[in-house]
Amino acid sequence: MTRLLPLPALLLAAGCAASSQPYAPVSNVRYQALGAEPFWMLSIGDDRIVLRRAGLADSAWPRVLPRTENGVRIWVSGVNGATITVEARPGPCTAESGRVYADTVRVRAAGDALEGCGGRPVRD
Repeated sequence: MTRLLPLPALLLAAGCAASSQPYAPVSNVRYQALGAEPFWMLSIGDDRIVLRRAGLADSAWPRVLPRTENGVRIWVSGVNGATITVEARPGPCTAESGRVYADTVRVRAAGDALEGCGGRPVRD
């Protein structure tokens, strides 16, 4: 005798399986940054630059290679009139969580100027 699970149990199981994938906005992450007030997260990968801001849809631009000016790495990308500029200045940056990162980061996109930390964590 075969026993079938009720439909709600099957839907719940399917929902759990679908949500087990971590959020991955880019492939092969090359650089990441984050900030607070408002919360934002930036990912630069092999294929694109993605900016996620609290309460807004993700914004994406083609990935470009950074240039370096006076030790500051700068990415500038644009698509359909929308531009993003990312500046990563070397030096310790303490995030709201207390974690210290390698860089202080400024992002300018869609009229917003966002500041935060990025690069690799140097200590928790």
